[in-house]
Amino acid sequence: QDFAASGNGESFNWMVVLDGHGGNKVTNTIVTLNPTIDWYSVLNHDTAQEIYNAIQCHYSKLGSTKGFGATFVAAKIYPTHYDLYWAGDSPAWIFENNHSVFSSEIHNELNKTEPTRLEALPQQVLIHPTKKIQKRGENIIEQIPSSYFAFGPRDNISISHSLGHQEITGKFLQHHRFTKTPGKQYKLLLCSDGLSDLFDPQTIPEDMAIIARDDLTADILADFAEASWKKQWTFKVEGYADSLATFPPDGYDDVAVALLVEDS
Repeated sequence: QDFAASGNGESFNWMVVLDGHGGNKVTNTIVTLNPTIDWYSVLNHDTAQEIYNAIQCHYSKLGSTKGFGATFVAAKIYPTHYDLYWAGDSPAWIFENNHSVFSSEIHNELNKTEPTRLEALPQQVLIHPTKKIQKRGENIIEQIPSSYFAFGPRDNISISHSLGHQEITGKFLQHHRFTKTPGKQYKLLLCSDGLSDLFDPQTIPEDMAIIARDDLTADILADFAEASWKKQWTFKVEGYADSLATFPPDGYDDVAVALLVEDS
C-alpha cells in the first residue's frame, strides 16, 4: 500500500512518496493508481492547488473514496531550491551539512492549526482520544495520548488530512520552498510513517548518526525501519513496570523512502 518513486524532467527532477490506508483487497487505495500516473506532468504546475487538482483528477477515477486514502509528500528539485508539497503524516526532512534545517508540518492532533481547520468544515469531524506507542530513545518506547479523527462511519484515521476520504479531510496540499546555500551538502528525505514512526534524527543522536553516514542510501533507511519493527524495545507505561515489547505489526509494511544526497 506504499509507493516511492523518483525521476528526471525537463524543468526539474522529482521524488514522490505515498502511504495508502483503508479500503480492502479489491478497491485497495489511491496508491493503486500510481502505475498509471505521470508524476512529472502532475507536478509540472505552478501552484500547490494546481498540483492537488491534478492528483484529484486521477483518484476521482476510483469513484467514492469513503474509508480510504493516502498520505502524500513530493519534492520538485531545482539547482537552487526545493519545492515541497505534502498532505498527512508522510514527512519531508532536509539536512544541511548533516544538520536538520527543515521538517514538514504533520497533520495530526499535535498540529495546533488542525482542530481549528476541522471545526470550519461543513461536515462535522469528531476527534476521539486514544493512545499510541511512540519511540522515545534508541531502545525505548512509551504509551502516550493520541487522537483519531472520525470522518464518518468506518472512516476513522489517525491523521487529520490526507488525499481521499471523500475529500473531507481537505482539498489542498501544503507547500514550502527551501532555498539552498551554495557550497553546502544537502540530504532530502521523503518517507512514510513506517520509517518516521521509528526514526527521529532531530532528537535522537543514534538516528542522526545514520543521517550523517557518507554512504547513506534509501535502502539503508528502509532496512533500519524493518529491523526496528521486528526488534524488542523497553516498553514504558505509566504506573506499570517496564516490559519488553515489539511495535504493533500493522505498520510493518508502511515503509516507503525517497532520498536525495547532493552538493549545491
